[in-house]
Amino acid sequence: MTKQSYYYNDPEIGSCPESSHPHFVAIVPGDYFYSCMDDFSPFGNDDGADALAMLEDWYRGPGQASGNVIGFLQGVISDWALGVPQNLGEISEDDMNAWLKKDRMHDGYLGSDCRLRIAIAFGQLKITGKIDDLMVKEAKIGLRWMAFLNAQSAKKYPDWEHADLEASRIAEMSDALAKYAGAD
Repeated sequence: MTKQSYYYNDPEIGSCPESSHPHFVAIVPGDYFYSCMDDFSPFGNDDGADALAMLEDWYRGPGQASGNVIGFLQGVISDWALGVPQNLGEISEDDMNAWLKKDRMHDGYLGSDCRLRIAIAFGQLKITGKIDDLMVKEAKIGLRWMAFLNAQSAKKYPDWEHADLEASRIAEMSDALAKYAGAD
């Protein structure tokens, strides 16, 4: 059995192509995917940066021996206790709107949950060069609801200057996932 090569961020320089699996480098569309400052990149927001750091620790530790990244995601979702509906893959927009209206904090909770799913999927690709099929599905769910939140924000706040940028980044992340899935 050969030892798996993993790619971790360099603490001196952070995230960059040299600290990323070549498959990740080939698939991601822009430098912003490496940014720890770009709120609309997978790892540039607090949720994504935390998720990537936790995932790197998981791969370095005994947890990764199980190879169950979905279990890792579920554990983080449970730990974060955001209260987001568990059936995000099946819930309708009407039901989501009803949940969002129950508490003004729900928008933020849903956004955090989505960013977590996206960061773990792209983090797995960055570290290992692959994304488990179930993680691809979870990332697509996260991207779906991020697009939903972006569309709602654009309507509610028509002068929000970052709506188009966020929408384009969501589309680029979706395209990168499709490119990854097509590379199999």
